[in-house]
Amino acid sequence: VAPNGEVALGIVNRVIPDLILLDVMMPSIDGFEVCRRLKQNEKTREIPVIFITAEDMTQSVVTGFEVGGVDYIKKPFQSEEVLIRVQTHLKIDRLTRELARKNTELSQASERKSSFLASMAHELRTPITSIKGYTDNMRDGIGGTLNKRQIRNLARVSQNSDHLLGLVNDLLDLSKIEAGRMDV
Repeated sequence: VAPNGEVALGIVNRVIPDLILLDVMMPSIDGFEVCRRLKQNEKTREIPVIFITAEDMTQSVVTGFEVGGVDYIKKPFQSEEVLIRVQTHLKIDRLTRELARKNTELSQASERKSSFLASMAHELRTPITSIKGYTDNMRDGIGGTLNKRQIRNLARVSQNSDHLLGLVNDLLDLSKIEAGRMDV
């Protein structure tokens, strides 16, 4: 509890609350200015602010939302209503933070997956290229004359090497697309 906006800002700098109930009409600075300052501060920016006031003008409600308030309760109020609104906004805030944390984890997992795919694709490409090169050399007769069965078998090895190399290249392209280094 703070008697005015300046004291409230001082308290919030020492103890970060989960939610703030803020009167609009206060001595020295009004609740709207207190909220503006809270939203400009990195430490207090995400604290939900619920305005409580006797002001009944639409512009006052609009201003409350424009400066960063999440709700606006008019006096006189029922304590049950305030309690339900506080619980609702605390739940929304908790779920929002949890969603942000999960999105960060998902992004990191996606980056690790992309890195793994790129690494594996490069590791697979080298031996496949080597197999393809030796197969082509043998088919060209570098190791001597081949019979028809050997030529057929080397053709299968070459064809399957090409197919596998195509899959590896597709993996590399996928990892480049995910990393934003290649357009689809």
